[in-house]
Formats: sequence, structure tokens, C-alpha cells
Amino acid sequence: MVAQVAAGQTGGRSLPIVVGVRRGLARSWVGLVWVDVAVAVVVAVSLVLGSAGAAVDQVPPRHVLDAAAQVILVLGGAGLLLWRRWPAVFLGSEVVLSSVYLARGYPTGPFLIMVGVAAFVFASRRGIWVTLAGAVPAAVVLVVADLVGYAQTGISGRAGAVAQAGWVIVPALIGGLLRETRSARARAAEEAAGRRVEQERLRMQREVHDVVGHGLSVISLQAGVALHVLSRRPEHARSALEAIRATSREALEELRATLATSPVDGVGPYPIGLARVAEIVQQVRAAGLGVELDTGGVARTVPPEVEQVALRVVQESLTNVLRHAGPATAHVQVNYEPERLTVFVDDDGKAAAHGHMPPAGRGLAGLRQRTVELGGSFAVGPDSDGGWRVCATLPAPADPTTPATLVARRPPGDLSA
Repeated sequence: MVAQVAAGQTGGRSLPIVVGVRRGLARSWVGLVWVDVAVAVVVAVSLVLGSAGAAVDQVPPRHVLDAAAQVILVLGGAGLLLWRRWPAVFLGSEVVLSSVYLARGYPTGPFLIMVGVAAFVFASRRGIWVTLAGAVPAAVVLVVADLVGYAQTGISGRAGAVAQAGWVIVPALIGGLLRETRSARARAAEEAAGRRVEQERLRMQREVHDVVGHGLSVISLQAGVALHVLSRRPEHARSALEAIRATSREALEELRATLATSPVDGVGPYPIGLARVAEIVQQVRAAGLGVELDTGGVARTVPPEVEQVALRVVQESLTNVLRHAGPATAHVQVNYEPERLTVFVDDDGKAAAHGHMPPAGRGLAGLRQRTVELGGSFAVGPDSDGGWRVCATLPAPADPTTPATLVARRPPGDLSA
């Protein structure tokens, strides 16, 4: 019963919308029909008057425009009523009318323009093979009809008869080129849309990797601390568990914001930028890793995509320190330079000195690709002290009118969050 009521309510709400759409489409279609009727009347009158003017210099030897010729001319103009829905019928009718007109030896005039229009419309809406199947026979019919007309009037004009094929061939070629141009543009737009979808998929994959990888690494270390001190110092275990809860909550919020396509419940997007560097550093400190955070230069606003990549460099690099460096301390340096932003992350662990290199996973490779895509450079490798060093340089043109409020300057060695 509830489902039936819900369905009835939904149908009641949607019915006026459907009816309104149908009425709008009907009104627009009626409007187009009246436009076509008006154009057809104007064209028919123009054909009759234009052919009468052309007959002045051609009769004799050509035949006088009698009632049959007038009917053919009017029907040729009325053929425009077919062009929207039946382009093939439009072409066929114009070719038949023109063939009868030419075969009866009536004066040549503007009537053949209608054949060109029909050929253009037909070719612009059909494929190349269908166009050839329609245009070639139509051209042959026009040539034969004109030869018959020349025979009836006693005029010698084979070359002129052959030229009548141009009224079909040339417009058909132009229409075919237009159709191919539209198709190429549509394919290019579709490919561009596909590339945008693929880029968005890769971006989201990278974001999920960074968020989940960092969060799980921090949680794993905090859980290890909690297990280590649980029996001897329970109060420290409680602190580690609270840190796990905070880290997991923040990771879930960031993951939800990454996967969401629009704000949920009026909540704005989760901040992903240099403003979160201090938060990331504090999470890693809570997991037991000593981290120094320094900034150089005058902090300022940089493009959002640069901010995001810079944050991910810090996040992924500290995650790798947690996983692979062993007992170590890390140092994060963010330098604001006139035309670029440089991020350094290094550690004094001995993993590199003992040949324990971080595995070449998706994290560093993805960061390198994202940095290069922005026009920057990315370097990673062991340093002279046996630790590991990551350096990303990103283009960030200076904007003196933008306030610097993203990252507060911190003196070296300051471990406060």
C-alpha cells in the first residue's frame, strides 16, 4: 500500500512535467511547420516568376511555360516541406519533377536550384555510400532528361546536358564534407570527454591512494604503540587509541570529500591544501615520529592544484618514512620563492644506507607524474647522510595582491601543532 501511494504521488508530480514537455515540443514543431510552409510559398512564387523571366529569351525554340510547367514549379517549391523529416523523399521528388521539366523542353531557369538544395540536405544527413547510391542515379536521370528535352526542341547541347549533373554532384559533395566535418568534431568532443573522464578517474585513484595509505600507516603505528604500553602504562594506550580515532575520522572525512561530487548536507568541501600540512605533521608526530616543519619565504596563495600536489608530497613522503625508515626523524621544508613553490621532505633514517629502499609503488610515481603535468620537477633518492630525500618544485607565479594566510611560518625545531 505504501509503495502504491508513493508511486501515485510520484506519478502525480511528474505528470504535469511530462505534459508540459510534450506541449512545448508540439508548439515548437508546429512553429517549424509554419516556417517551412511560408518558405515553401515564397520559393514556389520565386520559381514561377524566375522561370517566366528566363523564358523570355529561350522561347522559342524551347516550349512555352504552360499549366503543366506551372504545376511542376509549384510542386518543386512545395517539396521544401519534406526536407526536415524525409530528405531522401525530398531529393527523389525534386529529381523527378526536374526530369519531367527538362524532358518536356521547358526553359531552363532557377528550378534546378531545388535539386541542388535537395542533394545538399540528403548528403549532409546520410553516409557516404547512401549519398552515392542516391546522387549518382539522380545525376544520370537529369542528364538523360535534358538530352530528351534537347531532342524535342531540336537544340544541339550534349555538353549542356552533361553539365546538369553538377546540380546534384557538387551540392552532394559539399553536404558530405559538412557531414564529415560535424562527425569529426563530434568524435573529437567524445574523445576529449573520454580523456577528461580518464583523468578524473586517475586523479581520484591517486587521492584515494594517498588518503588511505597515509591514514592506515599512521593508525598502524599508533595501534602498535597502544599494544606495547597497554599492560604497563594504560594511560599512554588511551592516548594512542584517541589518536587512532582522530586519525581515522579525519581520513574518512577526507575520503568522503574526495569521492563526493557535491557538498553533502550543506557542508563545504574538505580543505585539501597547504593549510593541512601542520595537521599532517601532527598526526605523524602522534604516531611517534619526530618531525620538524619549516617554511621559507613569504607565504602566499598559490593555485589550488599546486597546493594539493604539495600537500600530497608531504603526506606520501612522511608515510614512507613511517613505513620504511625505521627509527628516524623527518624534516619538512616548504619554500615560497618568487615564481615557484618548493617542498623538501627528508629523514635521517638508515634504510637507504643499508639498501632498504622504499618500494617503487604508485605513490611516488603518481606524485612525479602530477608534478610534471603542472610543469614542475620531482626528485627522490638517498641523501649523503644515509637517509631519504624527496624534493618537488612546482610553478607558483607570485601574486602580490593575494594575502598570505595559508601556512604560518614556524621556526626550525618547533614541534607544536
